[in-house]
Amino acid sequence: MILALLGGLIIGLLLGMLGGGGAILAIPLLIYGFSFSATQATAASLIIIGLGALIGLISQYAAGHVRLKEGLSFGLLGLVGSFVGSHLASNIPDSLLLSGFAILTLVVALTMISKLRSTREYITRRPSILAIALSATGVGFLTGFFGVGGGFAIVPALIFALGFSMRQASATSLVVIAVNSAIAMGFRYSDLASIDWSVISPIIITTVLGAFSGVKLAKKVKASSLQLGFAGFLIFISIYMGFQNFPDLF
Repeated sequence: MILALLGGLIIGLLLGMLGGGGAILAIPLLIYGFSFSATQATAASLIIIGLGALIGLISQYAAGHVRLKEGLSFGLLGLVGSFVGSHLASNIPDSLLLSGFAILTLVVALTMISKLRSTREYITRRPSILAIALSATGVGFLTGFFGVGGGFAIVPALIFALGFSMRQASATSLVVIAVNSAIAMGFRYSDLASIDWSVISPIIITTVLGAFSGVKLAKKVKASSLQLGFAGFLIFISIYMGFQNFPDLF
């Protein structure tokens, strides 16, 4: 119980302080802390992701940064990708799923570091229907397969495919994450039905509390330092999970 409460608190704090990304910790927490299978952990993570997105969405919407219509449309366009990802996640070996997750975690960490080092601005382009559809499908697949929000992929997709500003893309990505999570939960209902809710419930409660606290702490902590530290921790998780699962593939 203590591990669940502490884990949820850390996830919530990161969600509140970084605006996303923290929920990626839910999967290793559930697998290595509570012996969930990979399928159960990635399914349960969808609940935490969706909840975290909704919490962040409230303040962003009130500030007028969210383009709700476009976010809902982008999320719904990911329906096919979410279906394919959800189906595959329920029908492949745990070692393969977790090996893929280790790679994804490394990509997320390197993306965060790259953004911190980069000083260039994104150049908005005229929206392309094909680019929008492909981007939405790819993001939907990530959510359905790995049980992650995919914010690192959604933000540049909204900028390049829809011509959003960085602020609009970051805020609207929460809409996409919430929609994709809800869709993926529908496709993975059988997986959700098999998880231990006595573990998930305290994680959800402390995630909510941590998220609200994280929003306040974000004003006192240097964002770049927090992101760099979090990226380093993700690299550690990626390496650990890689060593645990890559050998089982051969």
